[in-house]
Amino acid sequence: MKENYINGLSEEGFHKVYYRDYGCENTANTLICVHGLTRNSCDFHFLAKALKDKRRIVVPDVVGRGKSDRFSKPENYGYAQYLSDMNALLQRLNITDVDWLGTSMGGLFGIVLASLPNTPIRRLILNDIGPFVPASAIARIKMYASSEVIFDSLEDANEILRGTYAPFGPMSDDQWTYLFTNSIVKVDEGYTLAYDPNATGAVEGNKADHEKSMVAEDEAGDVTFWDFWDRIKCPVLVINGRESDILPPEVVKEMSTRGPSFDHVYIEKTGHAPSLMPDDQIEVVRQWLDKTSF
Repeated sequence: MKENYINGLSEEGFHKVYYRDYGCENTANTLICVHGLTRNSCDFHFLAKALKDKRRIVVPDVVGRGKSDRFSKPENYGYAQYLSDMNALLQRLNITDVDWLGTSMGGLFGIVLASLPNTPIRRLILNDIGPFVPASAIARIKMYASSEVIFDSLEDANEILRGTYAPFGPMSDDQWTYLFTNSIVKVDEGYTLAYDPNATGAVEGNKADHEKSMVAEDEAGDVTFWDFWDRIKCPVLVINGRESDILPPEVVKEMSTRGPSFDHVYIEKTGHAPSLMPDDQIEVVRQWLDKTSF
Protein backbone atom coordinates (compact mmCIF):
# COMPACT_ATOMS: atom_id res chain seq x y z
CA MET A 1 0.00 0.00 0.00
CA LYS A 2 1.22 3.48 -0.90
CA GLU A 3 0.08 6.67 0.80
CA ASN A 4 -0.25 9.98 -0.98
CA TYR A 5 -2.04 13.33 -1.04
CA ILE A 6 -3.70 15.57 -3.57
CA ASN A 7 -4.46 19.26 -3.19
CA GLY A 8 -8.10 20.29 -3.10
CA LEU A 9 -9.16 23.92 -3.42
CA SER A 10 -11.77 25.84 -1.45
CA GLU A 11 -12.29 29.45 -0.40
CA GLU A 12 -9.92 28.69 2.49
CA GLY A 13 -7.15 27.97 0.00
CA PHE A 14 -5.54 24.62 -0.73
CA HIS A 15 -6.15 21.60 1.47
CA LYS A 16 -4.64 18.14 1.49
CA VAL A 17 -6.75 15.09 0.70
CA TYR A 18 -5.08 11.86 1.75
CA TYR A 19 -5.50 8.62 -0.18
CA ARG A 20 -4.31 5.04 -0.06
CA ASP A 21 -3.22 3.31 -3.26
CA TYR A 22 -3.29 -0.49 -3.34
CA GLY A 23 -2.41 -3.05 -5.98
CA CYS A 24 -1.04 -2.92 -9.47
CA GLU A 25 -0.60 0.17 -11.61
CA ASN A 26 -3.38 -1.09 -13.89
CA THR A 27 -5.18 2.18 -14.45
CA ALA A 28 -7.59 0.44 -16.83
CA ASN A 29 -8.93 -1.60 -13.89
CA THR A 30 -9.20 0.91 -11.06
CA LEU A 31 -11.71 0.78 -8.20
CA ILE A 32 -12.22 3.89 -6.09
CA CYS A 33 -13.72 3.26 -2.65
CA VAL A 34 -15.17 6.13 -0.62
CA HIS A 35 -16.28 5.90 3.01
CA GLY A 36 -19.30 7.19 4.92
CA LEU A 37 -19.98 10.43 6.77
CA THR A 38 -17.84 9.87 9.88
CA ARG A 39 -15.54 7.15 8.63
CA ASN A 40 -12.22 7.02 6.76
CA SER A 41 -10.13 5.02 4.32
CA CYS A 42 -9.29 2.26 6.81
CA ASP A 43 -12.77 0.80 6.22
CA PHE A 44 -11.67 -0.67 2.88
CA HIS A 45 -8.29 -2.07 3.92
CA PHE A 46 -9.34 -5.73 3.96
CA LEU A 47 -11.34 -5.41 0.75
CA ALA A 48 -8.44 -3.71 -1.01
CA LYS A 49 -5.93 -6.34 0.11
CA ALA A 50 -8.21 -9.08 -1.20
CA LEU A 51 -8.80 -7.44 -4.60
CA LYS A 52 -5.43 -5.87 -5.34
CA ASP A 53 -4.12 -8.88 -7.27
CA LYS A 54 -6.15 -7.87 -10.34
CA ARG A 55 -7.06 -4.26 -9.63
CA ARG A 56 -5.77 -0.94 -8.50
CA ILE A 57 -7.80 0.20 -5.48
CA VAL A 58 -7.66 3.86 -4.48
CA VAL A 59 -9.21 4.93 -1.18
CA PRO A 60 -9.35 8.60 -0.09
CA ASP A 61 -10.06 10.24 3.24
CA VAL A 62 -12.71 12.84 2.43
CA VAL A 63 -11.67 16.29 3.69
CA GLY A 64 -12.38 16.56 7.42
CA ARG A 65 -11.78 12.86 8.02
CA GLY A 66 -8.83 10.63 8.76
CA LYS A 67 -5.51 12.04 7.59
CA SER A 68 -6.99 14.72 5.34
CA ASP A 69 -7.05 18.38 6.34
CA ARG A 70 -9.97 20.02 8.14
CA PHE A 71 -11.72 23.26 7.31
CA SER A 72 -11.85 26.12 9.79
CA LYS A 73 -15.34 27.10 8.57
CA PRO A 74 -18.06 24.42 8.89
CA GLU A 75 -19.98 25.86 5.93
CA ASN A 76 -17.18 24.82 3.59
CA TYR A 77 -18.07 21.17 4.07
CA GLY A 78 -20.57 20.14 1.41
CA TYR A 79 -21.22 17.89 -1.57
CA ALA A 80 -20.01 20.43 -4.13
CA GLN A 81 -16.64 20.62 -2.36
CA TYR A 82 -16.40 16.87 -1.86
CA LEU A 83 -17.12 16.17 -5.53
CA SER A 84 -14.58 18.77 -6.59
CA ASP A 85 -11.98 16.95 -4.47
CA MET A 86 -12.96 13.60 -5.95
CA ASN A 87 -12.56 15.04 -9.45
CA ALA A 88 -9.10 16.29 -8.48
CA LEU A 89 -8.27 12.75 -7.37
CA LEU A 90 -9.46 11.34 -10.71
CA GLN A 91 -7.25 13.84 -12.53
CA ARG A 92 -4.23 12.87 -10.42
CA LEU A 93 -4.80 9.22 -11.26
CA ASN A 94 -5.11 10.10 -14.97
CA ILE A 95 -7.89 7.62 -15.64
CA THR A 96 -10.79 7.89 -18.07
CA ASP A 97 -12.84 4.91 -16.79
CA VAL A 98 -13.22 3.85 -13.19
CA ASP A 99 -15.36 1.64 -10.97
CA TRP A 100 -16.81 3.32 -7.88
CA LEU A 101 -17.71 1.76 -4.53
CA GLY A 102 -19.26 4.10 -2.00
CA THR A 103 -20.50 3.45 1.51
CA SER A 104 -23.31 5.77 2.59
CA MET A 105 -22.06 9.30 1.85
CA GLY A 106 -19.44 7.90 -0.54
CA GLY A 107 -22.26 6.17 -2.40
CA LEU A 108 -24.12 9.46 -2.75
CA PHE A 109 -20.99 10.89 -4.37
CA GLY A 110 -21.10 7.96 -6.76
CA ILE A 111 -24.78 8.50 -7.61
CA VAL A 112 -24.12 12.13 -8.53
CA LEU A 113 -20.94 11.46 -10.49
CA ALA A 114 -22.39 8.49 -12.37
CA SER A 115 -25.37 10.58 -13.47
CA LEU A 116 -23.35 13.34 -15.14
CA PRO A 117 -22.62 13.64 -18.88
CA ASN A 118 -19.35 12.00 -19.93
CA THR A 119 -18.97 10.40 -16.51
CA PRO A 120 -15.84 8.30 -15.99
CA ILE A 121 -17.76 5.87 -13.78
CA ARG A 122 -18.45 2.66 -15.67
CA ARG A 123 -19.76 0.56 -12.76
CA LEU A 124 -21.25 1.68 -9.45
CA ILE A 125 -21.46 -0.22 -6.15
CA LEU A 126 -23.64 1.36 -3.45
CA ASN A 127 -23.02 0.06 0.07
CA ASP A 128 -26.23 0.61 2.04
CA ILE A 129 -27.31 3.83 0.40
CA GLY A 130 -29.85 4.88 -2.18
CA PRO A 131 -31.20 8.12 -3.65
CA PHE A 132 -33.50 8.69 -0.66
CA VAL A 133 -32.26 9.14 2.92
CA PRO A 134 -35.07 9.15 5.53
CA ALA A 135 -35.24 12.13 7.88
CA SER A 136 -35.42 9.79 10.87
CA ALA A 137 -32.09 8.20 9.93
CA ILE A 138 -30.52 11.63 9.40
CA ALA A 139 -31.66 12.69 12.87
CA ARG A 140 -30.10 9.56 14.37
CA ILE A 141 -26.78 10.18 12.65
CA LYS A 142 -26.63 13.82 13.66
CA MET A 143 -27.44 12.93 17.26
CA TYR A 144 -24.26 10.91 17.73
CA ALA A 145 -21.97 12.39 15.08
CA SER A 146 -22.25 16.17 15.31
CA SER A 147 -20.40 16.75 18.58
CA GLU A 148 -16.89 15.84 19.65
CA VAL A 149 -16.65 12.83 21.93
CA ILE A 150 -13.70 12.49 24.30
CA PHE A 151 -12.75 9.08 25.71
CA ASP A 152 -10.68 8.99 28.88
CA SER A 153 -8.88 5.81 27.86
CA LEU A 154 -8.50 3.33 25.03
CA GLU A 155 -10.47 0.83 27.09
CA ASP A 156 -13.42 3.22 27.36
CA ALA A 157 -13.23 3.99 23.66
CA ASN A 158 -13.15 0.31 22.77
CA GLU A 159 -16.20 -0.50 24.89
CA ILE A 160 -18.30 2.39 23.60
CA LEU A 161 -17.34 2.01 19.94
CA ARG A 162 -18.14 -1.70 19.92
CA GLY A 163 -21.71 -0.67 20.61
CA THR A 164 -21.72 2.30 18.25
CA TYR A 165 -20.34 0.26 15.37
CA ALA A 166 -22.37 -2.88 16.04
CA PRO A 167 -24.57 -2.20 12.95
CA PHE A 168 -21.47 -2.80 10.79
CA GLY A 169 -22.09 -6.48 11.46
CA PRO A 170 -19.88 -9.35 12.62
CA MET A 171 -16.13 -9.03 12.17
CA SER A 172 -13.07 -10.90 13.38
CA ASP A 173 -10.85 -9.73 16.22
CA ASP A 174 -8.18 -8.65 13.71
CA GLN A 175 -10.73 -6.69 11.70
CA TRP A 176 -12.12 -4.99 14.79
CA THR A 177 -8.64 -4.10 16.06
CA TYR A 178 -7.72 -2.53 12.73
CA LEU A 179 -10.98 -0.61 12.54
CA PHE A 180 -10.73 0.60 16.12
CA THR A 181 -7.08 1.61 15.90
CA ASN A 182 -7.74 3.68 12.79
CA SER A 183 -10.94 5.27 14.11
CA ILE A 184 -9.45 7.22 17.01
CA VAL A 185 -6.72 9.79 17.55
CA LYS A 186 -4.89 11.01 20.65
CA VAL A 187 -5.73 14.50 21.89
CA ASP A 188 -4.72 16.40 25.03
CA GLU A 189 -7.88 15.38 26.88
CA GLY A 190 -7.67 11.68 25.95
CA TYR A 191 -8.88 10.14 22.70
CA THR A 192 -11.43 11.18 20.10
CA LEU A 193 -12.75 10.01 16.76
CA ALA A 194 -10.78 10.67 13.59
CA TYR A 195 -13.15 13.16 11.97
CA ASP A 196 -14.22 16.77 12.34
CA PRO A 197 -17.70 16.94 13.95
CA ASN A 198 -18.32 20.13 11.97
CA ALA A 199 -18.22 18.06 8.78
CA THR A 200 -21.36 16.13 9.69
CA GLY A 201 -23.58 19.13 9.09
CA ALA A 202 -23.26 18.44 5.38
CA VAL A 203 -25.35 15.29 5.63
CA GLU A 204 -28.22 17.41 4.31
CA GLY A 205 -25.98 19.61 2.19
CA ASN A 206 -25.19 23.26 2.80
CA LYS A 207 -26.58 26.42 1.21
CA ALA A 208 -24.25 26.18 -1.79
CA ASP A 209 -25.30 22.56 -2.40
CA HIS A 210 -28.97 23.51 -2.47
CA GLU A 211 -28.32 26.47 -4.76
CA LYS A 212 -26.54 24.17 -7.20
CA SER A 213 -29.40 21.62 -6.93
CA MET A 214 -27.01 18.95 -5.68
CA VAL A 215 -29.19 18.12 -2.69
CA ALA A 216 -32.99 18.23 -2.38
CA GLU A 217 -35.15 17.87 0.71
CA ASP A 218 -38.86 17.16 0.89
CA GLU A 219 -41.26 18.67 3.42
CA ALA A 220 -40.58 15.85 5.89
CA GLY A 221 -36.83 16.54 5.87
CA ASP A 222 -35.89 13.49 3.80
CA VAL A 223 -32.85 14.02 1.59
CA THR A 224 -33.36 12.99 -2.02
CA PHE A 225 -31.12 12.35 -5.00
CA TRP A 226 -33.79 10.89 -7.31
CA ASP A 227 -33.02 13.21 -10.23
CA PHE A 228 -29.45 11.93 -10.28
CA TRP A 229 -30.52 8.31 -9.88
CA ASP A 230 -32.88 8.56 -12.84
CA ARG A 231 -30.02 9.57 -15.15
CA ILE A 232 -27.60 6.73 -14.31
CA LYS A 233 -26.87 4.34 -17.20
CA CYS A 234 -24.05 2.16 -15.88
CA PRO A 235 -24.36 -1.26 -14.16
CA VAL A 236 -25.19 -0.91 -10.45
CA LEU A 237 -24.86 -3.23 -7.45
CA VAL A 238 -26.71 -2.33 -4.24
CA ILE A 239 -25.40 -3.95 -1.05
CA ASN A 240 -27.93 -3.64 1.74
CA GLY A 241 -27.77 -4.30 5.47
CA ARG A 242 -30.85 -6.35 6.30
CA GLU A 243 -31.53 -4.19 9.39
CA SER A 244 -30.60 -0.84 7.84
CA ASP A 245 -32.62 2.30 8.58
CA ILE A 246 -30.77 4.23 5.86
CA LEU A 247 -31.83 1.91 3.05
CA PRO A 248 -35.13 0.31 4.11
CA PRO A 249 -37.09 -2.03 1.80
CA GLU A 250 -39.53 0.66 0.66
CA VAL A 251 -36.66 2.73 -0.73
CA VAL A 252 -35.22 -0.28 -2.57
CA LYS A 253 -38.68 -0.96 -4.01
CA GLU A 254 -38.97 2.62 -5.28
CA MET A 255 -35.47 2.40 -6.77
CA SER A 256 -36.54 -0.64 -8.76
CA THR A 257 -39.35 1.30 -10.45
CA ARG A 258 -37.12 4.04 -11.88
CA GLY A 259 -33.55 4.80 -12.82
CA PRO A 260 -31.06 2.07 -13.74
CA SER A 261 -31.65 -1.63 -13.29
CA PHE A 262 -29.49 -3.01 -10.50
CA ASP A 263 -28.42 -6.12 -8.65
CA HIS A 264 -29.38 -6.21 -4.98
CA VAL A 265 -27.76 -8.23 -2.20
CA TYR A 266 -28.80 -8.33 1.46
CA ILE A 267 -26.18 -8.76 4.18
CA GLU A 268 -27.75 -10.56 7.12
CA LYS A 269 -27.32 -9.56 10.80
CA THR A 270 -26.15 -6.13 9.68
CA GLY A 271 -27.54 -2.60 9.77
CA HIS A 272 -25.94 0.54 8.44
CA ALA A 273 -23.55 -0.18 6.95
CA PRO A 274 -21.99 -3.55 6.09
CA SER A 275 -18.28 -3.36 6.90
CA LEU A 276 -17.21 -5.17 3.70
CA MET A 277 -14.49 -6.81 5.77
CA PRO A 278 -15.64 -10.47 6.12
CA ASP A 279 -14.69 -12.81 3.28
CA ASP A 280 -18.28 -13.44 2.22
CA GLN A 281 -18.94 -9.72 1.80
CA ILE A 282 -15.71 -9.24 -0.13
CA GLU A 283 -16.78 -12.09 -2.42
CA VAL A 284 -20.04 -10.27 -3.18
CA VAL A 285 -17.99 -7.37 -4.53
CA ARG A 286 -15.43 -9.56 -6.32
CA GLN A 287 -17.98 -11.77 -8.03
CA TRP A 288 -20.09 -8.85 -9.22
CA LEU A 289 -17.06 -7.06 -10.66
CA ASP A 290 -16.00 -10.26 -12.42
CA LYS A 291 -19.53 -10.88 -13.71
CA THR A 292 -19.89 -7.41 -15.15
CA SER A 293 -16.33 -7.04 -16.43
CA PHE A 294 -15.82 -5.33 -19.78
